[in-house]
Amino acid sequence: MSVEVRSLSADDVDLWFELRGGPPAIGVLAKLRSQLSRGELNPLLRLIAVSEGRIVAGLSATRKYDELISFSEPFYRQHLSPQLAQVCGDALLEHLLTATGQLTVPQSILETRPADDIPGVDSWLTSLQRHGFIEIACAHLYVRGLPLHALSRDLSLSADVHFLQYRADLFDVLVDLYARSRTSTLDRRTAATMLNPRDYISELQTIGDPGFSSDLWLVAVEHDVPFGFALGAVRQDPMFKCRTGLVLEIGVVPEKRRRGFGRLLLTQALPVLTEVGAERAVSLIDDANIASLRTHQPLGFVPLPHRFMVYHKRLKD
Repeated sequence: MSVEVRSLSADDVDLWFELRGGPPAIGVLAKLRSQLSRGELNPLLRLIAVSEGRIVAGLSATRKYDELISFSEPFYRQHLSPQLAQVCGDALLEHLLTATGQLTVPQSILETRPADDIPGVDSWLTSLQRHGFIEIACAHLYVRGLPLHALSRDLSLSADVHFLQYRADLFDVLVDLYARSRTSTLDRRTAATMLNPRDYISELQTIGDPGFSSDLWLVAVEHDVPFGFALGAVRQDPMFKCRTGLVLEIGVVPEKRRRGFGRLLLTQALPVLTEVGAERAVSLIDDANIASLRTHQPLGFVPLPHRFMVYHKRLKD
């Protein structure tokens, strides 16, 4: 059972999205094909497995922090045999581990967050553990129905706080806010490492159907100084069989915390999701992220039973 792993090329884009479950958001396919053709994306972070001349599996990775690459579980062609899926998963993981050493920015951590209900989860976890990954934490998907009848978008904790709808000229502002508001979870016992979020913020703009909507991204400002953000997207979700709003990221810079601004941002963001047709809102929250839980739970978010396991492998000291 022979499998070849190679980097995604512009010619593979249609099949790539077919493996991932259907056509992408409007414009995403053409954008990805163009970026790959011009060499604007690191090909080592989008891998495909080929067997008998057919693309049968893929794996996607994102450089999220200076020292961390986050990657998906493999996605497979329909009706792939469990034996071939196992071989493909092993091959994709081994190729990713090899490719990591070739990146221009040295990486020290690989991270993945498989859900415990994905097809073939047992064999995938076996592959991860065999290649030195360890489970360090878990997360749950939190959900609530929309609209928010009981909450007001005009709620404010300060007369000097207002919200800007995202514009292209705010990209650098958002990158700076993200870097200042986020701390790495590479090692929960040590100090944080500085993030490099530019690629990650760009990656978030590819999520959603149809395409990226700046209406769903908000920047919070107090006394004309930006201090926080709420980033959302909407897509048709097969789990809930409805339009679902995704709370992608919420952040507040350290000096503005403990004033209720996180909840205020979420309160501002959820009605916007309703306005574009979302019937539910979901947010993936690390079980150890107490601040995020305290932000979401009072607004009616409840956890689903399935958990997402956080696996890490440290490549360099």
